[in-house]
Amino acid sequence: MLLAAATERLRLGPMVIPIAQRRLIKLAHGIVTVDVTSDGRFTPGFGLGVDTSGELPKFDKVVDPRI
Repeated sequence: MLLAAATERLRLGPMVIPIAQRRLIKLAHGIVTVDVTSDGRFTPGFGLGVDTSGELPKFDKVVDPRI
């Protein structure tokens, strides 16, 4: 958010936000906060958060799609 307030022309956006691994209300709040702070220059990218490299279990993330 600091970058959003410190710049005027830079377009902001993460590579991919794994929506299946986030609490949606917290994710929406964060997206709106950054978008408003940057005057609409935030471009979010969304994905499912598939763990193809096996990193998520190391950080106690659930990778079972049924859960």
